Order: sequence, then C-alpha cells, then structure tokens
Amino acid sequence: MGLFDDFLELALQFGMIMMFACAFPLAFAFSALNNITEIKTDALKLLAMWKRPVPRAAATIGAWLNIFQELWVWNVPNINVNICTNSALLGWLYDEEGKWKIEPGLAAILVIEHVLLLIKFGFSRFVPEEPTWVRANRMKNSTQAQDMCSKQLLRSISGGERAFGGSIPRKTHDGTDRTE
Repeated sequence: MGLFDDFLELALQFGMIMMFACAFPLAFAFSALNNITEIKTDALKLLAMWKRPVPRAAATIGAWLNIFQELWVWNVPNINVNICTNSALLGWLYDEEGKWKIEPGLAAILVIEHVLLLIKFGFSRFVPEEPTWVRANRMKNSTQAQDMCSKQLLRSISGGERAFGGSIPRKTHDGTDRTE
C-alpha cells in the first residue's frame, strides 16, 4: 500500500468517526486501537518484508491537509449536537412541563460551535506548521550544502586543487606533464 492509500484510509476513518460518533461513542477507542496496531504492523512490514522505500522530499502533506481541515470544519455542527444532546445541557433545553425549548438549545449549539471553530482557527493561526528548531536545522543544512558546493566550484575553477575527487594534469616549467 502506498502513501496515498494510507492517507485515504486515515481521512475515511476520521470522517466516519466524526459523523457517527453520536451513534457509536466507542468508535474513538476502536479507532485508536486500530491505529496503534497498524503502526506496529506497518513497522514490521517495512523492516522485515519490504525493501526500504525511496524517500521523496515534500514540504507538506499537500491536499490532504486541506481535506482534514475541511472534515473538521464541516463536522463541528455534528460535534455540537452530540455535546448538547448528551450532556448536562439537556436540563436547559426543557421547561418545567417537560417540553423542549428551542431558544436555549440553539443558543447553546451556536455558542459551542463558535467556541470550537475559534479554538481550531486559533491553533491554525498561532501554532506554526514547522517548529523553529526544524526550520533552523533545515536552514543550517541548506547553508552548509551551498557552502560546500561553492567551495568545490571555486576549487574546480581555480584549477589549483583536485575538483570532485579527480586529478588535474599540469604542465611544469620544462614542458612535462605532472598529475596532482
């Protein structure tokens, strides 16, 4: 299974849990158990059965990030209804006669929805996608690689030293060839 299939499986699992959590609250526990088991079996598969995958550089997880964010935003109302109907807020939703009052229920749902969206967008805004120490190491490695390439290029242009591990033939003052 490739990386696309792994992300597709995670997106489907996340979506199903978000949509059907109110019908089966233990889905979160089963999902966590499934993911832990899958991590272990994938590690065994990569270490013992398959050859090492060829690494490919990528800045982000691409379109999958947008898919997961959209799943979260579109499932916030589902989470709100779940919270409001399965919690102590039920006491606010009924009057003394046992009839459901719509105003406090809708107000509670809207307030919780906006609080959850504020938390989500707050994390998206203030938590960086790349930690500072990772960015610093990446920049340091990039600078070192550029310096090394520049030095090798200068050596090859100047002609005074070996370039890229090869030997350079030179003419001496008396006209004979010599290799450095």
